[in-house]
Amino acid sequence: MGTPSQLSICAVLAALTTVTASPSRGQQTTGSPSVTEYKMTTPMLPGIAVPDNVETRLGTLHFFDGFPDKPSVEKLFDNLDFQRAVQAYLLALGPGEPDGESQGDA
Repeated sequence: MGTPSQLSICAVLAALTTVTASPSRGQQTTGSPSVTEYKMTTPMLPGIAVPDNVETRLGTLHFFDGFPDKPSVEKLFDNLDFQRAVQAYLLALGPGEPDGESQGDA
């Protein structure tokens, strides 16, 4: 006989095998697929759908099924890189001198 831990592992494996081998718990393989209606499903409103093309200051972004195509993704990431570079530059400048105006051409 095995140790108690080995017996408990064998019992769990036997129970899982019995549950997964049960034909009543499997998915139906015949007939037309049914549409699952959940109790908490919110219907999609027609005005919320993502358009196929969006005009922006970066140019026209193209979408397919709500996802941007590869050239649109590249435009967006290039713009994001530019924005981060500008932010890094501005943060590296540091504050100006508070009395810098009084030392001007006066």
